Amino acid sequence: MKIAIFHPEFAFAGGAERMTFEQIRYFKKIGWEVDCFTAFIDRENCYPDKIGEYEIHQILPGALNRIIPHQVMVVLATLCFALAFPAYCLLHSTYYNFFFGSNQAAPWWAFFASKMFKKPFAVYLNYPARLKGPLMVVDKFIVKQANTCFADGKFARLMCEKTYGRKFINCPGGVDGGKFSRKIWEARWRDPYILITNRHFPAKRIDYGIKILKSLDTGHMPPVTLKITGAQTKYTQTLKKLVKKYELGNRVKFLDLIADKDLKTLYRGALVYLYTAPSEDFGLGILEAMACGVPPVAWNNAGPKYIVENGKTGFLAKPGDLDNFTDKVKKLLVSRRMNFKMALAAHVYSGEYPWDAHARILEHNIKGEIHSLV
Repeated sequence: MKIAIFHPEFAFAGGAERMTFEQIRYFKKIGWEVDCFTAFIDRENCYPDKIGEYEIHQILPGALNRIIPHQVMVVLATLCFALAFPAYCLLHSTYYNFFFGSNQAAPWWAFFASKMFKKPFAVYLNYPARLKGPLMVVDKFIVKQANTCFADGKFARLMCEKTYGRKFINCPGGVDGGKFSRKIWEARWRDPYILITNRHFPAKRIDYGIKILKSLDTGHMPPVTLKITGAQTKYTQTLKKLVKKYELGNRVKFLDLIADKDLKTLYRGALVYLYTAPSEDFGLGILEAMACGVPPVAWNNAGPKYIVENGKTGFLAKPGDLDNFTDKVKKLLVSRRMNFKMALAAHVYSGEYPWDAHARILEHNIKGEIHSLV
């Protein structure tokens, strides 16, 4: 069995990129041959400690990365795919049984490859494509042609089925088992901090976290700091200006990209995890925090509301109500009993989302499609 996985770009250290790594790892573990293709690779900003473990091929020459933005590279790869991919297969004398397109524009590539080589293909989406006009018409046509479609969680499945008018299989992302104990939890209160691990983009609303920290300065709880991971962008400068405006000084710490093993240590030390993105398709960071026994606070909207059980494994705030969000963070900092109870419940719940369960859903359905064509 040989499968080609298509992923649009490896430009950031995000959940979609981590998911692709886990898919490659699992498929190789069960004995499949796997090649991964993309339009763009940034080895400095996309999990620099992990990406070297995986052989990823660029559809177009990597030298173009220095002069062409990653978004444009995705478009160029799509336009040139019908020539570039067959050329690669011919040059390397390689042959695939199945094509797997994960997130836009990869389903288009999987569709083209399927038609050229007359093999089945599957689509994996974390959200419907944000295209308009004729491009969206083409996208809907391509997705409907797929042998199988998967969605990243219940919310993504609902949105994709509504948009594309076809069945999607619920196949949420996963998480590695984290460590948690009473001893680990007690150690958190010696150097208390709250944590955000989202990418630095305006849509993630990390500024909410800074505003929340300002509101926590009440004297009724331990003095906490806010730690923010992620590669710095132009948006980071906006966040730093906000920190200066609120005179928070060294109470906000920007930690840049964190190696995977160090990130787990950072999770284990946090008292509360803040997921400030108002509309997120899934929320892998929430699961990662839960696995380490950190109660999350997120908005009661989109993907997170299907992950967090409000009042048991974390809190869900009223959408758009920052005071309500702040109040829920305060509760977890003031009441140690509540914090521990939710931390333990979150840790136990995260066990329902192992990465291998995600990959086994893919394996089962891909095998089924191949066998149905024999």
